[in-house]
Amino acid sequence: EDLFYFNERRTAGWFPNMSSSSSGEGAGLLFFHDDLFGKKQRAEAAFTMSSAKQFLARLRFSGPDGAPRKSGAMIDYARDDDTELYARAGPRLGWDTSPSDRRSHALTRLRGRLWRERRLGPLRAVIFGAAESAATGAGVDGIEPPGGLTGFSRRLTLGGGGLRLDWDAAPGKE
Repeated sequence: EDLFYFNERRTAGWFPNMSSSSSGEGAGLLFFHDDLFGKKQRAEAAFTMSSAKQFLARLRFSGPDGAPRKSGAMIDYARDDDTELYARAGPRLGWDTSPSDRRSHALTRLRGRLWRERRLGPLRAVIFGAAESAATGAGVDGIEPPGGLTGFSRRLTLGGGGLRLDWDAAPGKE
């Protein structure tokens, strides 16, 4: 028996998931299915955790690779209690602060994306929509983010979409 697959065709299974960043190392699991509903659609769920206050959860679905029409969706939920936000007395933000002015803050983010792709020979058109909401709070050093600074908010929500055109000299090969 294969440890990482749930079936003989190897279309569903799991893998350990490892990460490393400036905030630390993390471990988790990735579950996947590559032939959902017998139509070669891919679904995956992943969770990576560094500590009780640092994690990333992701759900993703997409149509079959190489198909003339393909749709997909993704949603991420992340928390990091050691994100550096740089603030200085007054309305200035940025990397020009001294190390003593740098503080660690918590960042919680929820983001989603939907897309529809269509291939016409070597041309690929992708229509997409996306939204993201992020909030800050006290980090590992216990200091709340500064308030009242120009361009700085404890919660930020963005949304948008667009059309992307790609030219592929070898269509169907990814």
